[in-house]
Amino acid sequence: ETGQAVSGCRCEGTGANGHCSYHFHFGSNEKKPWCRTKFNCGFPGSMLKGSWDYCDARGVERRRAEDGKFYTALEFRDHYGGKGKELYQNAKPWVERRVAADGVAYIARDFRAYYV
Repeated sequence: ETGQAVSGCRCEGTGANGHCSYHFHFGSNEKKPWCRTKFNCGFPGSMLKGSWDYCDARGVERRRAEDGKFYTALEFRDHYGGKGKELYQNAKPWVERRVAADGVAYIARDFRAYYV
């Protein structure tokens, strides 16, 4: 934020690409999760989009599939093929939550917003 050295970047936390995830769209078909970052941290983006960086796959949102298992967007795509995107979108009500030390069950992006 003030130009000091950091060990990693922080996701913007807003917008379509502001959270750590697999973003599948024109120009992005990554096997590693990434996000748009704050304070020009990470890789330079285009003039319109801003900086970005890869992020830890363990912090990516997972949703429960019809088989009862939790998958990331990439895993939905790999496991279900052409139906993966639709099934992932339909699973939005069944987002994984994990209980933190404060006893609250967080989804991945809320955990990152609170603790990171």
